[in-house]
Amino acid sequence: MKQKQYRRRGVSPRKPNPGQDAPATISIGMIILCLIISGCASTQFEQLKKKLIRQKKEKIQPVRFLDEPVRRKNSEYYKEHFLYFHTWNDTLIEFLGKNRKREIQAVREAERHLISLPKYLEPEYSEKLQALAADYQSLTAPLHVNSLPRSRESLVVKGLRRLETRVRRDFAFSEIKDHLLPDPTRIDLSAYEEEVPEEVAPEEVNAQDETKESVTPAENGNV
Repeated sequence: MKQKQYRRRGVSPRKPNPGQDAPATISIGMIILCLIISGCASTQFEQLKKKLIRQKKEKIQPVRFLDEPVRRKNSEYYKEHFLYFHTWNDTLIEFLGKNRKREIQAVREAERHLISLPKYLEPEYSEKLQALAADYQSLTAPLHVNSLPRSRESLVVKGLRRLETRVRRDFAFSEIKDHLLPDPTRIDLSAYEEEVPEEVAPEEVNAQDETKESVTPAENGNV
């Protein structure tokens, strides 16, 4: 209808010119590009600022240690080493010939905890347990050098189980609790500390000097 009206009046319809919208599109694109560039520049500036400006280092608080560590009872240490020995010995039997890394770790830990047990016992029982620990070490000594051949694995496993059974039977806490060494007591060193003389205030010293000066010859016995 509009084209017909234009034709009747003798006016041709206006054709859209694609070139007229180009400047507006370019200006919008330039604005977006400037925003992107400014954002990147600000980010780089912040990074450069962090590198150039020295940041204040936080003060590290010193670690405070107790003057004397709280020592537990011998019974607690004994139970702990006893439990860990059996746990690592079972681990050694499980991974013997299967996992070399776990095997070495289990040997070292089992020996360490078994050797720690005698020092909490009275001399008579300590010597007996030391003898068992020596037998255990002689049995596991080849494991520190190399893996065992298949033919010897079963013999070593039998020896480990036999020694573990002897330790459980003769040196369980219920059997040995009356033969533990007494718990160490804290030594009182207060008697050996030097006595620090009390400080006298300067006013008291001056007062004493004035008193000495004010004493008359009669008071000193000189007439």
